[in-house]
Amino acid sequence: MHCWRVTKYNPVYRDNEGNFKKEDWTSYYDIGKVYGGKEFTLSDYLSFESRYIDAIVTLMQCMNVSSFKITNVEKYDDNVTQNLSISSNMADLFATVKDGDTIDNSNLSDICKLILREHLWGKLSVSSMYVHFGNDYYMYIGLQEECVEKLNEIRNSGLFVETYTSPYQS
Repeated sequence: MHCWRVTKYNPVYRDNEGNFKKEDWTSYYDIGKVYGGKEFTLSDYLSFESRYIDAIVTLMQCMNVSSFKITNVEKYDDNVTQNLSISSNMADLFATVKDGDTIDNSNLSDICKLILREHLWGKLSVSSMYVHFGNDYYMYIGLQEECVEKLNEIRNSGLFVETYTSPYQS
């Protein structure tokens, strides 16, 4: 399996151990805070969230994947239905998703938003591909094929693609 870490973090700001050293937002909940003298806005957040989801969809197309199985589901926010950051479909999905469910194209965006916004967590996988999300807005993707052209599209979107095995493999 070919594995990558796909993030908003420029590797030029990593130390020798791979730790990101530049102060930057790491969560939906950082909206309104100031980084590098600039306020982090909802618009800024949504731009990156969209790029992460688009990266997954792009690689799904390369691998001919139309759905994932979600496993290791953890739910963090019992009051999610009262949260203004989610749609009613996201709230319904949050309430019903469980280990082993199939996440198809119609729910992929919403499940990724729930994960990226820290309402729940789970591993998305099929035999030819996986997507894992980590702390601090990290995403890990594994593919049976390299999909070089699609990875370059992701790089061109402003995300960074580094060879890296998911710490959530098992």
